[in-house]
Amino acid sequence: MKNAGVIESLAETNDIVFDKTGTITEPALSRLQYHGIPLTQSEKEMIVLLAGQSSHPLGKLIAAQLDAVPQSGYLLNGFSESSGKGVEATIDGIYVKLGSPAFLNMTSADGTQTTAVHIQVGNEYKGYFGFNNHYRKGIRKTMDALRNNGYTLHVLSGDNDTEMDNLRYIFGEQTNIRFRQLPVDKLEYIKELQQKGRKVLMVGDGLNDAGALMQADTGVAVNDSNTQFTPACDAILDGSRVSDLNRFMQYARSGKKIIAASFALSILYNFVGLSFAVSASLSPMVAAILMPASSISIVLFVTIAGNLVGKKFSL
Repeated sequence: MKNAGVIESLAETNDIVFDKTGTITEPALSRLQYHGIPLTQSEKEMIVLLAGQSSHPLGKLIAAQLDAVPQSGYLLNGFSESSGKGVEATIDGIYVKLGSPAFLNMTSADGTQTTAVHIQVGNEYKGYFGFNNHYRKGIRKTMDALRNNGYTLHVLSGDNDTEMDNLRYIFGEQTNIRFRQLPVDKLEYIKELQQKGRKVLMVGDGLNDAGALMQADTGVAVNDSNTQFTPACDAILDGSRVSDLNRFMQYARSGKKIIAASFALSILYNFVGLSFAVSASLSPMVAAILMPASSISIVLFVTIAGNLVGKKFSL
């Protein structure tokens, strides 16, 4: 967390908005399958080179799983990434583009029934990489717990609606699920919730959801790589701990109660101390001992209470 204030904002959360790819899905366990015109070895190498520059989890997955190693002599020029849409560049004089159907100016997804990244090399559409979505372990149980604890859940995905049935199974029928959402759409959605007086937690995959993470009352970036830095968020959550999100939220609520109790204890200390001071019933030596002792006791109270709550939620 950036600071202790994040705990307070987490404790005040009403609504939790989730991204899908790279947030509730586990990129490392997904497998890509190519559909389309056979790619030459040089085309594969250029695709891996371009995909490796992307900040999107699917781009990283292509770079990691496609059987090709880019030649060191390739010259990449004019690289551009449109967040949530795709990447493009000229590699050794050949224009290469990877992304959504709209990013490639396609009129339709050509019957694509899966999460996909489409490919254009030169002026020719080649095909697409399809991905099987592998949801994080324990994610459905986590969403059930969050709903039972009074949170309103939302899902905003940049993919098509082929995963609707799976997401309904995980999140429940009452959850608002939207597909084909651009980063700006996610940001505007959060603004709409905030205008209704809701306190919003955004859980996204980092750079692709930077605008939404910054707009939300609390932004948590899910990260499967400890080498990535996400400046737009208030906290970073390791991908393997997404299923513990409900525990973290309950811990934050308990933390707020502990802080309130420590303030009450401090006020009580000062009230009692003031009564003794007015009556002049304590010697200066005893008063000098009790003053730091009061501060130490409050620190001990917060430390012990925090540890007990952490053990209660297995954190």
